[in-house]
Order: sequence, then C-alpha cells, then structure tokens
Amino acid sequence: MIIEETNVPDISIKNIKKSKVDLANDVISMSYPLLNKEYISELKIVRELNKKVKEEKEKVLSYKKIIQEKYIELKKKKKEQVLLDRVRKLVSSGILSKDITLKNEMVVLLKIIDTLPSNKLDLYLNETLNIISKRSMK
Repeated sequence: MIIEETNVPDISIKNIKKSKVDLANDVISMSYPLLNKEYISELKIVRELNKKVKEEKEKVLSYKKIIQEKYIELKKKKKEQVLLDRVRKLVSSGILSKDITLKNEMVVLLKIIDTLPSNKLDLYLNETLNIISKRSMK
C-alpha cells in the first residue's frame, strides 16, 4: 500500500462536523478570489450588454414611433389624393357647374383639405362617391 501525503487535515471521528466545516472553509478561501474575479468580470460584461440592449430597444421604439407617424400621414395624403380625384371627376363631368350649393361646398373643401382630420376626409370621400354614383346613374 502506498501512502500519499496531502494537505488535507486529519479528521477525528469526534469532531467530524467541525472538520467538514473547516475543510469547506479552506476550499472556499482558496477558490473564492478566483471565482470572485471571474464573476465580477462576467457581471460587468452582462451589465454592458444589458445597457446596449436597452439603448437598442429605445432606438427601435423611437424609429417605430416615427414610422407610425409617417404611415398615418401617408394614409391621410392618399385619402386627400382620392378625394381630389373625385372632385376632378365632378368638375370634368360638369356636375359642379349645374349645382351651385355643391360647387360652393367643394370650393370650401378644397380650401381646407389639408387641415381636415382623417375621419372628415372619410366622410367627404363617401359623399363624393355618392354624388358621382347618383349622377352617373342618371
């Protein structure tokens, strides 16, 4: 039998619990500085990455907000374009020259078309569509 010398202290049967605690404390005291340095460096990396993720999320949210505003503006411009096309049809078909009140209403509409909210544009789109469809039926 070969006996090897180790740095592990001898354990007495009487104080086995105390010996286990002492041995655990020795292992922790030797490995703690190594683990602590690694943990701190990894923790710094994780914090930096979390900070970058947060910044990127803020950028994405700001871009999303800008895109949504541009989309709403584009929808409004498309409605205005359709409305102007319908008014052009009314003018080219001669309907406006026959009906004075309708003509006055369209003049006012053309003056304030840029300031109208989207729901009012929808209302005028429906009205002009009804006028065109009624006049074309005759």
